Amino acid sequence: MSSCPLPNAETLLNAEINWLKMVRENVKTTGDTQVDEAVLEGHLGIAKELLSFMPPDKKYEIGSEDKRPEPINLVRELVEDFIFPASRLMLHLQRTGELCADQAVPVCSTPLTTNAAFDLLVGLCVACAPNMRLLVHMLTDMFYSDRDEPLEEWDYLPPVGPRPQKGFVGLKNAGATCYMNSVLQQLYMVESIRVSILASEGAAVDLNEDFSGEERLEGEGNMETNENECNDEKCGAEESRKEYNIGILKQVQAIFGHLAYSKLQYYVPRGLWRHFKLQGEPVNLREQQDAVEFFMSLVESIDEALKALGQEQIMGKILGGSYSDQKICKGCPHRYSKEEPFSVISVDIRNHSTLLDSLEQYVKGELLEGADAYHCDKCNKKVVTVKRLCVKKLPPILAIQLKRFEYDFERVCAIKFNDYFEFPRDLDMDPYTAKLEGEMIDCDYDEISKDICTKYQLSGIVVHSGQASGGHYYSYILHRHTDGTSKWYKFDDGEVSECKMDDDEEIKTQCFGGEYMGEVFDHMLKRLSYRRQKRWWNAYMLFYTRLDVEENSLIKSLNELSLSDTQLGTMKMPPAIERSVRKQNIKFMHNRNQFSAEYFQFVRKLVSCNSAPLTRQHNSEKLNSETEELLMLSCQLASRFLFHTGFHTKKTLRGAATEWYDVLCHHLRSSKPVRSWFAHNMLFKHPHRFCEYLLMCPSTEVRSAFMKIIVFLAHFSLQDGPCPPPMIDAPLILLDPHATLSDHLLHAVLLLLHKEVADHGRHLPHFFTLFHMYASLGINEKTQLLKLNVPATFMLVALDEGPGPAIKYQYPELTKLHQVVSQLIRCCDVSHKCQSSQMSQGNVALPNPYGDPVCPDFIMPIQPQAAEILFGRTSYIKKMIEDANLSDETVKLLQFCCWENPHFSRTVLSELLWQIAYAYCHELRHHMDLLLAMLLLEDSWQTHRIHNALKGVPEEREGLFDTVQRSKNHYQKRAYQCIKCMVALFSKCRAAHQMLHSNVEIKRKWMVAVEWLQDELERRPNGPNAQYYYNNWSPPAQSNESTNGYFLERSSSARKTLERACELCPEEEPEVEELLEEGEGSQPEEQQAPPPPPQQRPAPNPAYSHNNTTTATTAQRILSKSHMWVSSPEGSGQQQPPVQSTSNEEGTEPGTSSQSADDQPPPPATTDQPPSYH
Repeated sequence: MSSCPLPNAETLLNAEINWLKMVRENVKTTGDTQVDEAVLEGHLGIAKELLSFMPPDKKYEIGSEDKRPEPINLVRELVEDFIFPASRLMLHLQRTGELCADQAVPVCSTPLTTNAAFDLLVGLCVACAPNMRLLVHMLTDMFYSDRDEPLEEWDYLPPVGPRPQKGFVGLKNAGATCYMNSVLQQLYMVESIRVSILASEGAAVDLNEDFSGEERLEGEGNMETNENECNDEKCGAEESRKEYNIGILKQVQAIFGHLAYSKLQYYVPRGLWRHFKLQGEPVNLREQQDAVEFFMSLVESIDEALKALGQEQIMGKILGGSYSDQKICKGCPHRYSKEEPFSVISVDIRNHSTLLDSLEQYVKGELLEGADAYHCDKCNKKVVTVKRLCVKKLPPILAIQLKRFEYDFERVCAIKFNDYFEFPRDLDMDPYTAKLEGEMIDCDYDEISKDICTKYQLSGIVVHSGQASGGHYYSYILHRHTDGTSKWYKFDDGEVSECKMDDDEEIKTQCFGGEYMGEVFDHMLKRLSYRRQKRWWNAYMLFYTRLDVEENSLIKSLNELSLSDTQLGTMKMPPAIERSVRKQNIKFMHNRNQFSAEYFQFVRKLVSCNSAPLTRQHNSEKLNSETEELLMLSCQLASRFLFHTGFHTKKTLRGAATEWYDVLCHHLRSSKPVRSWFAHNMLFKHPHRFCEYLLMCPSTEVRSAFMKIIVFLAHFSLQDGPCPPPMIDAPLILLDPHATLSDHLLHAVLLLLHKEVADHGRHLPHFFTLFHMYASLGINEKTQLLKLNVPATFMLVALDEGPGPAIKYQYPELTKLHQVVSQLIRCCDVSHKCQSSQMSQGNVALPNPYGDPVCPDFIMPIQPQAAEILFGRTSYIKKMIEDANLSDETVKLLQFCCWENPHFSRTVLSELLWQIAYAYCHELRHHMDLLLAMLLLEDSWQTHRIHNALKGVPEEREGLFDTVQRSKNHYQKRAYQCIKCMVALFSKCRAAHQMLHSNVEIKRKWMVAVEWLQDELERRPNGPNAQYYYNNWSPPAQSNESTNGYFLERSSSARKTLERACELCPEEEPEVEELLEEGEGSQPEEQQAPPPPPQQRPAPNPAYSHNNTTTATTAQRILSKSHMWVSSPEGSGQQQPPVQSTSNEEGTEPGTSSQSADDQPPPPATTDQPPSYH
């Protein structure tokens, strides 16, 4: 679109800029844009589109040029006035320690207008280095300077949200302080109380005192307590009480100030938590107290503080009334009256269903006669007297307690009554006052005004939900607007929301208590049913406002200002509290600015808008200076943003970490100076980041993104030339003068092995994946890692032998470590360790086919330290074999080292046979697969490996047949898996198949093993009540490879294994049958020679085919034992029992000696036996 001509684009753009400046001035003078948000968004969007027609020099003139007589400075105005005014004030506060008088009111106050302003900023910076330079500098100064500590918390989201538009601020609950919050909100919402308390002077006098409620240093609260205790000891009790009351007043002032003007969703009244005492003792913040008790204590403390400061006791004036305790003598004309003050009227709810009934009973007189007759002082005798209590003085705000709690002395606990008790919205107290209670007493008549209003309207309810021993308090409060309308709000700790308490049914449901029909699950009927239940949430305190209480118009306007939150300071309050509120608001808005979704999207757009073209990214010499600077500025902003805050935030805010990796690497790929700046300033200058993002970070995708950044940077800086050592304070420095930035980067990561890897073993896979990914990039990368001695170092780490302490994590995941070792070792020449089995005949070792296919030629001979660990010891081989998560690359390493290497082959085979003989049955599959892979190696030592695997390593390990014989009674799954492994071996390996047919002893042991498997599979399930036979329908059996237990599962896989084993049985010869009949104690006198080595291997034998008829005789003989194994003819309805074995011992074949495999003498060493390994 920018290629299309638009002759008047500059004129239109100037008009849009002037309009935006006009809106900015409106906000500065009135605090409001005075335009609709959609209109503002539209003008910002038009300006952004018009900018696309401007060349870079014109953008510079509009955005940041300050040499003109009247500079436009649109970039600065957008940042400081339209989007981040609070951050500008925060920056001034950090630099000078003083708060500016300016108000932090942004021109763009909605997400849509903010996004439009951000897009305009991005448009100003496209292809314009001066604008980009200014913007990056301003953002860095505001959010990412050295004054701002980087985030340490992972998955961070701002804990407190913003105050609702024209809404109210909540109070945080410390655990069980809801009784405080519900009462404080009721008092705050009484305008006369709020204004009077905030206007009180003399309590908050320290201008530097912090009332923000934020967490302080550990132990600070204890120091305050100790200080108060010292004061209590030094000062008298009266002075101490005075200071306590003034402290309470100060904390209530702080709470009211923040409730009025805070921009946060809720305020934390930490000061009141620390200072408040109930009956002289500090309160436990996690223990619920009585709301009425707190109310009366708070009212008393505030009035005492105001009295001590010489000011009007506003709480008693607004909330305080008085009783008239009257005694009217019937036997004489005398009357007596005693006035008693009250701040709460407590009424009974038991045996009363309405407030009117309870109040009537409350003022009902009691006749004193007989022994209880009253003694008249004036008559000096006892007379019949009426004793009654009535209201003498009605307060402007009437508080009533519904007595729902009592103490049960029998059960020794408090109980709560959830009885139904209703109360009216409009209450007339006239029937309960002294002037209407029968005969007027002179002293009362003089004091009671005849024209006083007695009508009240319900304005607040404190609800208790739960039991007497514990529950929750919250408030409903009626807010009256200046236009005469009113609305109910629910104040539930930090949450304040509108509610429908003006509906009669709603107030009945939420406040009256009683019973209701509710759904409960009936465990007998196994379904939901309706039952009558108690409403355990009901009203506990009521607040009624007298109708003649005239609201001052000024107070009303101040109240509306506080709710609309337009300016701070219009309502009189202590300067210290005002400063604390403003400072907290600025800090909150500054913090909210950089953790908003709009800002994260803006940063991504800004750092991506000046990326170098893909066609020129690999040739940075063609980049001009301005493009180079734009790349550098983009990388600097993206790096600071990610490592200061971005990577530590929650995914819902930052998005996918891989997307930020793509943005950052776009710039790292394009320029050598950019790579150098990033490595030195973001990594080497902060070496803890290697551990923080590779080992400590709990987010998998953040660890992956950081790992990819390191790999990417090391790969592209490999050809950047020599680089001096960047980390002077490191324990080990790479002193190679030819070392590149890539070398120093990998060296820094390897330094984590000296300490950090041992302490943070949970996320080791990402650490080693970094090297695996890097080695996979090519030959140069593999050569580099080999020069850094990575294979030997990693093998020592796996063995807990260095370079640092042993890994403390219980089950470290080392699969990737083994893969890296495999990748690098298979690029090295190990031919000096190889020899042919026919070396005496002049044959040389066969070429190794298991080297790394990426390296057609070996990079270097294997390093001495790596060779010593791999070939000179057995510990690393054992460690690798024990790892149950071996990958294909690790198997290839064992094959690579076993190739034409009899010593290494013997070590691997010996360890595998030990694991097969003694490991848990459900872990055998891994070892069986590994053994099979070793036996399928087609080098000159293959037949020797197969022979020793089947019959055992001489004087070291028993073979597979011996393990089958030893395990078939009590570890049947082990024996079965050995047979299954041999089935696979004989099926896949020609040499093994020929050995089975040519070696008499192996042939005999194979037939014995197959017959045992057949006997086990045909055996009935144990027990006389068995319901299923093997050849009838049965529930699917579990796997013999992945489940615990020792006894064989009759699965379909086991049946297939038996069928394949039978097919592999060679044709029996007469002498073999005789041997089977006579027993297996004697060995055959002659054994056929093993098959020739691979160099002299004959052509394939047709008898090798599984379907060859030569195997039919043996298979039929074995299967003939189970001719009744199949189900009976159709329609017979009976199951034919299988033929039982005639063995002398369970699991021992006929003629088989019961002597264990270990006790049998080894076969005589003849020339026909394969030689043992050297």
